Amino acid sequence: MSELAATDLWLPGHDYELNHEYPTATAAELQSRWQQYLPGHELMQLPGIDGAIRRPTEPPTAYASIDLCEVVRQTSAAIYSVEKPGPLTSHVHPYAEGLTFANALDVTTVAQTLIGNQLVPPTAGIHHIASLLQNWRRHGIYVFANTSTSPGCELGTIDFLERYLPGAFDGILFPRNHDGSLPLTKGIAAQQLLTAFGEHGKRPISAVHIDDLAHHTIGFRAAVQELPNVTAATFQPVYPSTPGADSGSTQVASPLEAFCAADSFLMSQLAESNVRLHTALASNLRCSYVCNNQGVLAMVQPEVSAPVPGEQPAAQAFPERYRQALAALAHKGYEEPTTDDLTRLREQLLTRPDNEPAELSRTRQDILDDPAKLRSFYQVMQRHDEALSSLQPLAEPAADTPPQS
Repeated sequence: MSELAATDLWLPGHDYELNHEYPTATAAELQSRWQQYLPGHELMQLPGIDGAIRRPTEPPTAYASIDLCEVVRQTSAAIYSVEKPGPLTSHVHPYAEGLTFANALDVTTVAQTLIGNQLVPPTAGIHHIASLLQNWRRHGIYVFANTSTSPGCELGTIDFLERYLPGAFDGILFPRNHDGSLPLTKGIAAQQLLTAFGEHGKRPISAVHIDDLAHHTIGFRAAVQELPNVTAATFQPVYPSTPGADSGSTQVASPLEAFCAADSFLMSQLAESNVRLHTALASNLRCSYVCNNQGVLAMVQPEVSAPVPGEQPAAQAFPERYRQALAALAHKGYEEPTTDDLTRLREQLLTRPDNEPAELSRTRQDILDDPAKLRSFYQVMQRHDEALSSLQPLAEPAADTPPQS
């Protein structure tokens, strides 16, 4: 290959490269440019992976890994337009198939030029996609770009994100592995990110990936699900020329549909997590008189609890019976709380036990800060009160009575 002089004309098939004009961004350049995209946050870099990511100040509620080319931008169509002007083609893979510059060096050079000069259009529905990603971040989901984008395209890629997807990403990773043949896959990059934040294993958490290529979605699930307590889900927009569909992914006809499907999955997972946390908090508030800390855990996480030495059989049976009573009341509605009801509940929530887990303390404060959540939590508490009332004879055994004659 040879460098192209400023006075030379680029021609396909001549092994010209433009790395002097579109050099690979350094770690410092990526950090600086990402700070402009996402100002006011502490950034970090994962060892051995190009990119820049925000260091979270709170544990993420979930993770969303997003491919870029053919998912939020039409890179392949833009490459085709260089030699075949007109309506953008739906042919996506392989890149530049049938063009005079179908070799890898020429494709990289053309991609650097297009991406570096903002000549790659977004996919359809980009504003809706931006709204979804921004909303995910508001819900505490950690969103990061996870892309095989070629060297020399990094800064132009961030320019694209700033133009079309502002405030939509927490970080960006460049595993550089388009065909998945190298050790560092998108899945391994995501696995390293979750490991760096240290949240996997502490509680159930979900991680999603959106990608148009099957080997990336398959690799993501395989790598991320090696971590304990992580549920992985992948979503694949399938183009007419896609070289293979992944039956393990949710397959849809367009990138926008993939984001909508991922949104439904993530919101349902967060709803389940909120139910679990609210149930745990309500258990702490209502059951402290009958359960020690290990017993409280058994109400919502029975797999981590063991019988307490010396505890009476009736008390050990209480959590399971309690869960059964709650399940029977799962769909029961209660009267709306009065102002006095909410005042009393707020006072109860303001009394914090010294040994409460941090996750429940955050849930407690979240409820206190949001009037709508406080009203909803009142319904949860009503359900707990009724469940406890049905178990009162077991929780507080009556004194022995003489047998009937």
